[in-house]
Amino acid sequence: MATCAQAVQNPDGSLSLVLQPSQTDLTQCSFAVLSGTEISNLSLFFLSPSDALTLLSPICLVLAVAWGYKVLKKSFDNEVSNDF
Repeated sequence: MATCAQAVQNPDGSLSLVLQPSQTDLTQCSFAVLSGTEISNLSLFFLSPSDALTLLSPICLVLAVAWGYKVLKKSFDNEVSNDF
């Protein structure tokens, strides 16, 4: 189960987390510390199809836009070189 934690500034300026196991409402936490089991359950191999589609759609969109820019640039470069 996730545990609440609070960031505390050390005298040298660095930050460290102090666990607060008595606080059970994770919505009130600044940070939530997960166990190893909870982290392994967050793996990309355990995604539902709808979650996978949610992640894959923007990636495909970025790749498609990049490909489109590449094709346009290549066509403009060919037109410029043919004019000379």
